Amino acid sequence: MNQENQLTEQNSEETEIDLLEIFYLLRAKLVWLILAFVIGGVIAGSITHFLITPKYTATAKMYMISASSGSVLDLSDFNIGTSLSQDYTELIKIRPVFNEVIDNLNLDMEYEDLLKKVSISVVGDSRLLAVSVEDNDPKLAQSMVNELVDTAVTYIPKVMNASENAQPTIAEYAVVPDEPSSPNLAKNIILGAVVAMLLVAVIFVVRMLMDATQLGKTEHVAVHLDHIKYIDFTISVHVTVDNDRVRRNLLTASIIQLHDIRCYNCTAFLLAVCTDKF
Repeated sequence: MNQENQLTEQNSEETEIDLLEIFYLLRAKLVWLILAFVIGGVIAGSITHFLITPKYTATAKMYMISASSGSVLDLSDFNIGTSLSQDYTELIKIRPVFNEVIDNLNLDMEYEDLLKKVSISVVGDSRLLAVSVEDNDPKLAQSMVNELVDTAVTYIPKVMNASENAQPTIAEYAVVPDEPSSPNLAKNIILGAVVAMLLVAVIFVVRMLMDATQLGKTEHVAVHLDHIKYIDFTISVHVTVDNDRVRRNLLTASIIQLHDIRCYNCTAFLLAVCTDKF
């Protein structure tokens, strides 16, 4: 148990050291990270502004409730309106409705093309149905969605064999949108800046880890020199270079004075002392 605890503490210390090394590395490269953040934002903003065609969304709203008897509304009318909202969500997309819109506006597109531009959703828990059309031309988007809801309120009740009192009403016609719905310039700029900064940070960290791994390929040498004074000695060094073990006897002709020195992982120390090539 004690050995396991020691190993756990040692691994925790190593992890902490690694995280600290990464932190210090990134702090030292802060200028590069800021530069990458700025460049990434500029590139993403330029691509969004100059290369991506903006799209505009026009939205009209239909109210799915009517009096079942005369002009008096009761609870059943509200329940019917709620269920009709789900029905109309699918019935508006039928081919006859879309083909009539295409013919009335003389659109140069097929049913599938218009279907891709249309989105229909129920507004919350209400009986309001939001019908939206997205197009590169804001005025055309407005014309298409208004024509679509006009066609739907007259055509679909016939399909459902509903009475005049059960027909939905148009709560709001679409207006020409002033701002594009996509792409989001600010969002893309921030996203591009953050991605560029993270990419550069990852590159720095990977390079650091690769350098550490390469250094780890050199065999760790443990040298214990205890109270050695004024002696001539021979040091035997094992070095791993490109997975080939090279053994060299390095003879020092000078006198070295060392006192109670314990050196672990001292490859760098040996390389500093011994100037001859391995």
